[in-house]
Amino acid sequence: MPVPGRRAARTEVRVDGHIVTARVALSVTYPMPVRETARRVRENVRARVEELTGLTVRQVDVDVAVLEHPLAHERTVR
Repeated sequence: MPVPGRRAARTEVRVDGHIVTARVALSVTYPMPVRETARRVRENVRARVEELTGLTVRQVDVDVAVLEHPLAHERTVR
């Protein structure tokens, strides 16, 4: 899932037996809806980790570390 930000996401994952907890820090480009973006990232991380590993994902924390302004040539008038 492409995340609308210019910086790479950082992740931290912990596994305790068959239980996974994850933290994702990412940037979002304004005016993308932050809550919706975080929800989609959380759902996709959970689904992919469970699909690829067979482990249970207990928690995925999403931290929007940077809210970026669009580059001048990307700006649009609404």
